[in-house]
Amino acid sequence: MNTCQVSDLLPLWVDKTADERDICLVDVRSIEEWNQCHVKDAIHIPLPLLPMRCDEITADKPIYFICLSGGRSAQAAQWLGAQREQDMTNVAGGMHAWLQMGYPIEGEEDI
Repeated sequence: MNTCQVSDLLPLWVDKTADERDICLVDVRSIEEWNQCHVKDAIHIPLPLLPMRCDEITADKPIYFICLSGGRSAQAAQWLGAQREQDMTNVAGGMHAWLQMGYPIEGEEDI
């Protein structure tokens, strides 16, 4: 029986913990969305490629997923959590919420 849990966390807490804790932030949006803008130091693995590239995500840090609004990242967190039997975190509101909070990004701000 799988006991992993996916938590939704607002960007406010992700930004505060990014400097204080060593986390792995995985952006599961398309390459076009990634090229438009992304969170600095995030790992880019589009959702359809996650099963083939999940070994790029370290298991020794808390894992956070982000997408545009939170739907794809929730799917990614649920899938990887089940595979690894490890708790995952979904960034609620995704890049939309990240930008609304005024947090820094790389690329354009118009998404």
